[in-house]
Amino acid sequence: MKQLETKRLILREWKQSDAEDMYLWASSELVGPMAGWKPHENLEKSRSVIEMFIESEEVYAIQYKESGRVIGSIGIHDRSPDETLKSMKQRELGFVLSSEYWGLGIMPEAVRKCITYAFDELEVDRLWCGHYHDNPQSKKVIEKCRFKFQFAKDGVAKLLDNKKTNTLYYKLDKLNYVKDDKLEYTKEIGAGLVSYNEKYTGKKPSESYNVYLLDNDEFIGGLQCEMGWDWVFVSDMCYPDIAGLKQLMNEVYIKFERTAVGVTYETCVASVTSDLIEAGFEVIGTYEEMPTGRNTSVLVNMNMKPIDLMNNQVDESRKVITSRKVIEDYSKILSTMTDAFNNEHNIDKNSSDIQYAVFDESKIVGGISGTVMHDYLYISRIWVDENYRGRRIAWKLMDLLENEAKGSGIKRSYLGTATFQAKDFYIKKGYEVRMIIKDCPKGYDDYVMVKML
Repeated sequence: MKQLETKRLILREWKQSDAEDMYLWASSELVGPMAGWKPHENLEKSRSVIEMFIESEEVYAIQYKESGRVIGSIGIHDRSPDETLKSMKQRELGFVLSSEYWGLGIMPEAVRKCITYAFDELEVDRLWCGHYHDNPQSKKVIEKCRFKFQFAKDGVAKLLDNKKTNTLYYKLDKLNYVKDDKLEYTKEIGAGLVSYNEKYTGKKPSESYNVYLLDNDEFIGGLQCEMGWDWVFVSDMCYPDIAGLKQLMNEVYIKFERTAVGVTYETCVASVTSDLIEAGFEVIGTYEEMPTGRNTSVLVNMNMKPIDLMNNQVDESRKVITSRKVIEDYSKILSTMTDAFNNEHNIDKNSSDIQYAVFDESKIVGGISGTVMHDYLYISRIWVDENYRGRRIAWKLMDLLENEAKGSGIKRSYLGTATFQAKDFYIKKGYEVRMIIKDCPKGYDDYVMVKML
């Protein structure tokens, strides 16, 4: 038997030296009868049961790390209460716990570990778990671990002098992880993540904005941006000179002065970084080797006050046009100018999307979205239905996405996670905090994290 471990527990093979620990709780009237057997009358009975467990190779001793004592047992038994499904690989969980440790979340912790082990390593298709109708403690554990009630069976407990019983059975099926090549489930994954985020942030305004710069009615520069989570994110941008850059940014400040914390932009071109610094931005961090051979700077400006353009030698022949909607003629020219700039600086804008979805039968219960670009994997979304937390779904989704990117030669991955999201989880996955965007959204920080794949 493979030893398993959780934060507080070690699930391991039984040893005869565990007999005294077992007897302490197995002799209680509160434990055995609930599981279908009489309280142990003596230490010898505990020894014989341990011998049976050792021979079966199906039952783990639950060792409490803090004390080192064995406080219960949990078995992954090669049996099923539904014999009609012979094509499925099925197992049944059974467990008991010392009454001294009831109500501490010990048994759900052990059950979840066994669920992960059964599905991921034993390759089980379906797990069963049951309890007698008068055993509310086990019912709570089973339901907390997301098993679904299926049916009840009448029977007898042979070890309780053939006492009549009514057992309620619950099932838990292996989840189905699907590569979503056509990006069919983007909407569901996004909606699930937004629903979770809004519990902390409330509904946040999101708005696109376009700024176009003309000289004697000829297009000479522009930018596209979007506000979300109280920050303005500038995407495509071209400008003729530093004065033009300040004109473009000034319109962003005027528009979002009262609603946004700041403006941010990313670039791997040193001259653009210098221009933005002159225009009031500061570098808060860099992505190394993005793309390979260069670094990408992340710049922010949290001073949202409009610029006094009278002191910036602005050409009077220039004018700025702003619009919430894209003006197609100007947008096409901006796109052409951006492409020419990228080609001049050997910036490859090609990208490929990767997405996985997780299903419990026909119900989507989680998903992850990522984009490979500039020699990095960017993880843009990861969501797991709250009713399915604790089954390592997010961990497996991350593995699927990272392994696919790594298989195509990508060596680095990055993501952003807010204070109320999953920074500690990503640290466990090997990510490191490289920079922090303050108040993104307001009241929380956004941690930008990077990992070597």
